[in-house]
Amino acid sequence: MTFYAKYQKLLPTDMVSLLLLWDELGILHEEHKQVYRSPLPVIGFEVDPNLIKITLKEESKMVLVAEIREFARYKSKRSVISQILDLSYSQIYGLILRLES
Repeated sequence: MTFYAKYQKLLPTDMVSLLLLWDELGILHEEHKQVYRSPLPVIGFEVDPNLIKITLKEESKMVLVAEIREFARYKSKRSVISQILDLSYSQIYGLILRLES
């Protein structure tokens, strides 16, 4: 662990090296996005690289299922592609994961 002055806290040494490089290059970054725990939150999913596992919180699952049901009931003349594009990236990704399992 290494002290990173900009955030006034200890962070993993490799992360601090990357943040210092970004600082030198003028690349913006936000403290709340510098996460190093396991599992990692990624667009609504909990990703555990140690267990090679991706999970979705129960509340998020219910939202996704509701969106899929609404999608299945949708009776508009709009194309299927335009309906899919209305879904957020995380919902589409979750749908793909669910269909693959």
